[in-house]
Amino acid sequence: MLNDNFLNLYQTGVNAMSSGKNQEHYYRQIFKLGQIITSETNLDRLFPVIMEQINQIMQTQRCSVFLHDVDSDELYCQVSTDLKKDEIRISTSHGLAGWVFQNKTAQIINDPYSDPRFLQKVDKATGFKTRNIMCIPLINRKSICIGTLQVLNKKEALFSDRDRDLLIAASHYVVISLENARLYKDLKVLDKARERVVDHISHELKTPVSIILSVLTQLGRRLADSSSIKGVDKMIQRGLRNVQRLIDLQEKADDILTQDVENISHEYQQLTYFIETTIFLLDNVQDQNSRFSELTGKIIEHLED
Repeated sequence: MLNDNFLNLYQTGVNAMSSGKNQEHYYRQIFKLGQIITSETNLDRLFPVIMEQINQIMQTQRCSVFLHDVDSDELYCQVSTDLKKDEIRISTSHGLAGWVFQNKTAQIINDPYSDPRFLQKVDKATGFKTRNIMCIPLINRKSICIGTLQVLNKKEALFSDRDRDLLIAASHYVVISLENARLYKDLKVLDKARERVVDHISHELKTPVSIILSVLTQLGRRLADSSSIKGVDKMIQRGLRNVQRLIDLQEKADDILTQDVENISHEYQQLTYFIETTIFLLDNVQDQNSRFSELTGKIIEHLED
């Protein structure tokens, strides 16, 4: 009897050590997944690697990420082990993925064909036979569910609560990748918009500024020896200073076009200030031009005398 109890305790200890080693092995793989995400910058290569790593960690046949399309209120396949992007779309009110998305709660189904939430038509459409499935919500740092992550067909045994905890741990890296992809896309769009705006402003400034500068310079030279029209010289000098500021802004626009995207937030503030200042100076020059036009006749008459 004593020997039996000792053997039972020994076996329990061995099982605990084995379980601990397995758990350590899984978390080492999750840590490796994090390293891959931080070292890989090519998103097209990154997502397939993530799916492969999760399949290894979970010992499953298939791994899929479904993202929420806000416009259609559907979940679409963003990346999968063997499915094409956007190959499958389902309503957020249908299927296991829809239920998990709506309730933000992980689900384990070890007998999917007996669960009414499981969409058998997906298996029929893809030719894949689902034996068991685990699906968890993908929740970002704002506590918004952006989609679901699911793994199918555990190679040995059935899905357990420990498997769920492991997948949730791995899902944080998936969310980071997806958020980085979205931010990268937004930055590219913003950078293109910035380039178009600055390029347009730079182009629009070149011709009128050159003309105004030439006119002011010529007027200044021809009036250098004349003092009969009071205040004109002072007005010209002020106009020249403003034109020089516009030239500086135009050169700054060219500089902004060559900068990197990494300082986009700071550059956006600079661009806003740049546009506001340009508008102010153009209005200022336009106001001076109206006053110059009134004096043009008198200046010409004076120069011809």
